[in-house]
Amino acid sequence: MATMGKAAGYQNLPSGNWAPAIYSQKVQKCFRRASVVEDITNTDYAGEIENFGDTVNIIKEPSITVNDYARGQTVNTETLADDQIQLTVDQGSYFAFKVDDIEERQSHVNFEALATSSGAYALKKNYDYNVLKAIYDGASTSAGNTGTDGSPIDGDAAADTLVDVMSAAKNSS
Repeated sequence: MATMGKAAGYQNLPSGNWAPAIYSQKVQKCFRRASVVEDITNTDYAGEIENFGDTVNIIKEPSITVNDYARGQTVNTETLADDQIQLTVDQGSYFAFKVDDIEERQSHVNFEALATSSGAYALKKNYDYNVLKAIYDGASTSAGNTGTDGSPIDGDAAADTLVDVMSAAKNSS
């Protein structure tokens, strides 16, 4: 413990052994990259999913053919297709934590909010990785940009590349 000097004749805390412990109200947070998959995927149907294993039937927008027109021509109509795709919830992720009662009551920071923020970021990172890996796994190697059998591009590397591309695009506009 540090000893603090005192003025002559000062009698309060005569030994001078008083040094306050200072706890910052700010928290050192990790650097977080932006989620790239959120900008290229659709989560419109998340509110319709209730349980793991649910299947959501989604009607696809019909494709319309545009034809040239000449005055007096008979216009031919198209029959609309009601094609659909099925979204099956067959993957899931979660995080869980416990904040001790003593930590909750006596801490100078909100551990629950910090842990929730960190968990949400970890879920986004996991989401990025899984989607980019699925894209990679489904990509044709003839494109020449998927690495080699001996040195494939992994999901994190693909995410890093997309972040770089998106940052460059934002900076140039």
